[in-house]
Amino acid sequence: MYIYESQHQTYYDASGQQFSRRAPYLILLEKDNEMRAIVRSVALHQLGNFMMGWARIANHSMSVSGIFGNSGLTLSIDNAYIRGQKNSLAPDQQNAMTDAELSTARNAIWDAAQPLPSRVYDAWMNDEYLTLYTYGQTLYEYQELFIKPKRGVLCDGIQEFIEYLNRRGTAASKGPGWIPESQRRWLNAYDNLAETLNTNRRWLVYYDAKYRNVFAWDGVNLARSKVE
Repeated sequence: MYIYESQHQTYYDASGQQFSRRAPYLILLEKDNEMRAIVRSVALHQLGNFMMGWARIANHSMSVSGIFGNSGLTLSIDNAYIRGQKNSLAPDQQNAMTDAELSTARNAIWDAAQPLPSRVYDAWMNDEYLTLYTYGQTLYEYQELFIKPKRGVLCDGIQEFIEYLNRRGTAASKGPGWIPESQRRWLNAYDNLAETLNTNRRWLVYYDAKYRNVFAWDGVNLARSKVE
């Protein structure tokens, strides 16, 4: 499903065929009674009575349908249609994939997706789609901050958090019990993030030194704190 109404725009061509412009799109995947989610930029076009498009995930193209995303249902990864590379001159072989290639592609797509938090699953079960939209937007921001640029460090607790920020900053300990002023700012940043994030989970942390912002992701929530 499209997660930003302002970016998702529908239009028609001269023949009356419907199209949806490329925009962030939440995909819910299912496998062995487990659900995962991922956001990709997707454009849709009309095919008969359906709106169809392709999502690029882990170097593979997977078919998706519907502005609302598979009619609000999950997409079974085992039944997903995945397009092969167009590296054959024969048109009937351009999308062909061996069983081994297909299995590898499905595993790669599944591994790229994030486990669906229980609260979001409950919302999906109860048709509370506003929660899905909000989670999709958070997931998209997380992917743009951490996954796409391949950055961030896993921190297990406040000590690793401060050690990471010390490496990124300029603080240096001058003796037992001494906390530099910059490290006090790290502690304040941690406290601010902890108001949103689960402190019992490992955080994926990234410090933007240029704008002095700390971003952290606990697997469900994304938070930001300004270091001042």
